[in-house]
Amino acid sequence: MSWSSGTRLQGVQSDFQMRNVHRGRRAFTLIELLTVIAITAVLLTIIVLPIFQSFNLTRAAQAYSDAQDKARVLIEKIQREVNNGVSVRDNSGINGAITVVVPFNGTDVPTTIENMKLDIIKPAEGDPSLKGAGGGFLVPVYDAQGNFVKYIEDPTLRSPKGQVVLPVLPGVTGIRYFVGLARPLETDATSGNLLAARYNNPYDGLLMARTGGRDDLYVLYRAEYQAKVWDPAANGGTGGYIPNTQLFEVDGSGNPVLDDPAFFTLLPGTDYNPDRTLTAAGAAKAARIQNWQRRATIQTEVSRYDMILPVYDKASRLVAFDNRTDPADGVVLDRPRLVPLVQLRPTRVSGEPAEAKRVSKLGEEQDNGSQSGPDTYVTRMGAWSSTLIRTYPAGWLRTDPNFNEYLVTRVDSADGHTKIFEFDPDGGVPDDQGGIPVFDLTVYAAQSSVLAGNPLAAGPFTAAVLPGALTNAATRNLFMAHLADSGIGRVIASFGIDTVKLNGSALPPGVAVNQPQAATGPALTPTQDPGAGAVYSGAGYEINSCFNRNWNDGALVALRGGQLHRFIDLRTTLQIDGSISPLHPTQGFGRAKIVPGTEVVIGPDQHSGPNFGQPVRYTRTTSNPGPNQYRINYVDQPEPTDYSLYGLPNPPAVYDPASFVSAVFQPRFKAGYIQLNSDPNVALPAGNIRVYYRFQFTGGQPVGSLPNSAKQDTYAVDYDTRQLMSILLTIRNYPQSNLPNPQTVTLSATAKVRNYLR
Repeated sequence: MSWSSGTRLQGVQSDFQMRNVHRGRRAFTLIELLTVIAITAVLLTIIVLPIFQSFNLTRAAQAYSDAQDKARVLIEKIQREVNNGVSVRDNSGINGAITVVVPFNGTDVPTTIENMKLDIIKPAEGDPSLKGAGGGFLVPVYDAQGNFVKYIEDPTLRSPKGQVVLPVLPGVTGIRYFVGLARPLETDATSGNLLAARYNNPYDGLLMARTGGRDDLYVLYRAEYQAKVWDPAANGGTGGYIPNTQLFEVDGSGNPVLDDPAFFTLLPGTDYNPDRTLTAAGAAKAARIQNWQRRATIQTEVSRYDMILPVYDKASRLVAFDNRTDPADGVVLDRPRLVPLVQLRPTRVSGEPAEAKRVSKLGEEQDNGSQSGPDTYVTRMGAWSSTLIRTYPAGWLRTDPNFNEYLVTRVDSADGHTKIFEFDPDGGVPDDQGGIPVFDLTVYAAQSSVLAGNPLAAGPFTAAVLPGALTNAATRNLFMAHLADSGIGRVIASFGIDTVKLNGSALPPGVAVNQPQAATGPALTPTQDPGAGAVYSGAGYEINSCFNRNWNDGALVALRGGQLHRFIDLRTTLQIDGSISPLHPTQGFGRAKIVPGTEVVIGPDQHSGPNFGQPVRYTRTTSNPGPNQYRINYVDQPEPTDYSLYGLPNPPAVYDPASFVSAVFQPRFKAGYIQLNSDPNVALPAGNIRVYYRFQFTGGQPVGSLPNSAKQDTYAVDYDTRQLMSILLTIRNYPQSNLPNPQTVTLSATAKVRNYLR
């Protein structure tokens, strides 16, 4: 009984234990698992996503800080080097442009962008005479105490190096900042040959699809270079500087091409084929590019910094483009609009009133001097480029259609010449487009060199005066020619009378300068010569003969008391070659005057002695002149309104060479009148009197001006000055994150070239 009971109880306990064992091995249900997974995913999202976002924001902040630091350091560096430079090369237009090649619509498209290159000329350093036999320059060696030991030749030094040569002069070394691909060349993994690399921006998806490949962006380089290097074998073994063909192409004149916008860019079709293999021209350029890479250092960063920005629509992200030609290929293509993120350009100065300059010296006293104006106007800065000069004449009035014409000096788009235009604002077109061309400064400069080698060539002033300046009296009265000295920033409003010369005319043997010349005629006094038939002006005019005719004219007896002069009227006196003076009363220009103090009068010596009759220089006086003296009107003098005070009729309105009043008496009130020794008892020695002078178109109230107006002319100049460079630098740094937009920092500065005038 007890055994069987115990057995039964043991069995019951075993069943209970088995049920407990099965209950302990029971698994989670599917619903329970899904619930746990969902909760875990939510928790991970809440916890991990902010962590990733914080990483992105940290990367963006680091990128912004890095871009800001890089921009600040770089712009200060450029500013410092410009300050210390002797000069900067003209980088306006194509001179400072860089050609970039970017993918657009499935093809490589070259686009030339201005103001992405700057050349700074460093001061001369060291002694250029210390050249070694191997072509390198000698450098000094010092001992531990700093004492000079000897010179040794550095074969790698292609330009002199050392202390700055004083006074500061331009050296042979330049600093070039330019934009180019970080890796312009690649190596073919199979053949080992060089291939043209392509711009690759995998970040923004504007010009190409976003990828995970290695970027190849446009970066800013800095390189020191020598356009010419010393060659001991040049000039027949005596040595000399030759073009640096390792860096530059050479033009037909044997000079290095300094302003090729594609000097660091391989162009599709010209330099490489569709498979990116190099052509013969491309291989030569690739070698120069490699030489530039050895000399250059990247100033931004190799990766994630881009120096060009496509213009695009933010909504559609489509890049804007223009259908146009480009200097790189001359082909009409759809080209993307690209903005340079580094702009190295001359500072623009707009509407600066040029300051009038005038040299004052003893002995320059003159009658009616207030009508004499300056012939030189200077701006604050020099090194002009892209210049536009507006000349507002005395009496100009914007609101009066009769007196609102002015002159504009600009480049004529028709032929590229710099010309002076007469501009009437009533025409309704801008003054940088309209107007009548009256003077060609480009022709003047070219003709100056032509005349030096060809004595039969036309004078520069004569050649530069355009037909538009001769159309009517109003234009002649407004005509104001000038020259622009862009180097030091000044307007020169005067010309030498020797620049007036007919084309094809020859000067007499022994005569080098074309200038007005008047013959004295026979050395006879009025008692010896009645002067019958003598002319008053122009061809055949003789000083003594004209004086004698007037002295012996019975109708002019009342003028013998000092009112009859021996004179030269520079307005009507012909040049040696027969040219007409710009001061001529009917064929000249109403504003023409003589620059005070510039005249040189050479005539026969009037003093008795061994030199009598020989050419001597006369001296100027402000009173009645005696022997070897003269008195001159630089400007028009106050003229009487009633000539009956002198017992004469009023002069005709138009100059009459046959009228005594018009051709003899009235000229004494006009610019260009030279009074000579008028003693009736002593004749001038036989010979010629030649007069050199400079003539100008500025100052005073000229013909056609508004009555009672201002007495001086105004020059307002718009120009870019390389003496003060503007630096605009934008750094775009793509952060190492999934943010689609780069971090951008823009800084600007100006830098003055301190040694420019040297």
